[in-house]
Amino acid sequence: MIFSVGSAVASVFTLVVLSNKGREFQNKYVRSPYNIYFLICLATFSVYGLMIPNFPCQVVMVILAHIALEVGSIVRLQQIPS
Repeated sequence: MIFSVGSAVASVFTLVVLSNKGREFQNKYVRSPYNIYFLICLATFSVYGLMIPNFPCQVVMVILAHIALEVGSIVRLQQIPS
């Protein structure tokens, strides 16, 4: 259940990032390589959050980890030259 919610939220977040507004936001505020640094920090934060023995907190951290993985794969694909 937790992983399916995490995957669903990550998919919605990915669609938002791939939209025109999402790309404009990335180009304006989170330019490369800062987007990769942001994803590394998000993944690290989610791993540290999983150490907290609180179930709701762990659910949120699993969702954040899914978001970091989904967006990280998009960032890598955008950096491959055509």
